[in-house]
Order: sequence, then C-alpha cells, then structure tokens
Amino acid sequence: MQSVRKDLDTICCHPKGRTWGRVNIVGKMVEQVVVLRHVENAGLDRDRLAELYVQLGDNGAEGVVCRALEEISARINRMEAHFRANEHEALAKTARSLIAIAEQVGMHKLSRVAADFGETYARRDEAAMGATFARLLRVGEASLDSIWDSAEVPV
Repeated sequence: MQSVRKDLDTICCHPKGRTWGRVNIVGKMVEQVVVLRHVENAGLDRDRLAELYVQLGDNGAEGVVCRALEEISARINRMEAHFRANEHEALAKTARSLIAIAEQVGMHKLSRVAADFGETYARRDEAAMGATFARLLRVGEASLDSIWDSAEVPV
C-alpha cells in the first residue's frame, strides 16, 4: 500500500489532497507540466467518394460533396454553440443529423464518433459526453481538412 501511495503522490498535483478510493492523495507542486496533444486521423473513404462521382458525374458529385462539407462545418459550429450553452438535447439532435451527412461523403470515423456522442447523451454520462464531444471536434476538423487537402478526390 505504501508504494501505491508513493506512486499516486507523484502523479497527483492537487494542492489540498483528495481521496481516491481508500488512498488519500496529497498533491505536490511540480516544475514541468506535460501537455498532451490529441491528433486524430480522419479516415476518409475514397471508394465512397469515387462511387459518388460514378453515380452523379463530376458536376453532380462535386455539388453534393461541397454541400455536405458546408453542412458538416455548420453543424459542428452549431454543436459548439449548443455545448457552450449547455443545451444537451439540441447537441445530441445535431450530432444525429451529422451522422448521415458524414456517411454520405465517406467520413465514417466522424459518423461513428457522432453516434458515440449520442450514446453518451442517452446514458446522461456528462464526463463521457465532454470527452466524446472534444473527440468529435478533433475528428471533424481532421475529416474536413483531409477532404479539402486531398488531391486524390476525383474531379
């Protein structure tokens, strides 16, 4: 138990101490703080984009993709506003609407994370909602960047 306490003391920076399980953690001041940077890969389905171009032709597919990107961007911005305003129901509704649009243009990872957010909302798990929403923002940004930056999108 002593070694567990020592290990926990070294990772906790809470100045007044707090209880975690049965172990009282007393924080220590540290000189360096490590900031973790989350990097998400988008995972764009190029086959889905190619299907759109085959089905709709160049002009039709380009129009669909551009409108989808605008809608995805607008919905993510709307979700940020709902999150700041603590409007969880509207946030979950907007996340559900994002799923179909993301799937349409091959952004399966974004679609999956939006669905994950909906599940955390259904459970009313606020900690998981916050974490999943932060991930949704990262994946959304990476997905939009990948499709805009992609030179491989058929034109």
